[in-house]
Amino acid sequence: QWPSQMEDARHAIQFVKSRANEYEVDPNRFFIMGRSAGGQIGLMTAYQNPDPGLRGVIAYYAPTDLKFGYDHAQSN
Repeated sequence: QWPSQMEDARHAIQFVKSRANEYEVDPNRFFIMGRSAGGQIGLMTAYQNPDPGLRGVIAYYAPTDLKFGYDHAQSN
């Protein structure tokens, strides 16, 4: 149930950052990437819990305005 997905993403970021040397990543320069709902989770994680090392989000076809979609939904 929302927002546990965002909490999972934050925990994943902390996990990778805590093992930066092992994974050979720069904890001060990383991106979040996701598609569809994963893109939305990435965007929400970045905007609501900014991390100083986060440089951007790559969100493939993520919903960015859910209220608009709800207000203008079409039934088939």
